[in-house]
Amino acid sequence: MVTHARDPSVPDPPNLIDCGDWACAHCNCEGLADVAGRLAACCCGAEQDGLEAVERLARVDMLEASTRWMQVTATLRRTPANPRQ
Repeated sequence: MVTHARDPSVPDPPNLIDCGDWACAHCNCEGLADVAGRLAACCCGAEQDGLEAVERLARVDMLEASTRWMQVTATLRRTPANPRQ
């Protein structure tokens, strides 16, 4: 039987949100910046702008970046495309 692994080049927003939450909880600024950038590429409008701000902030102010992460992703967590709502 052949199984097909998920293509790692295709973003998985719910998984990215979980990874960002982990990065916030563990004060991993580089991880949060990376995840915010990847998730921003999946979004548009205010969410994209907010995630790009998180990406920049994570390298200089992790507390503010974490706060903004929770604000920006709150909307994404409620979207129908997110099966973990």
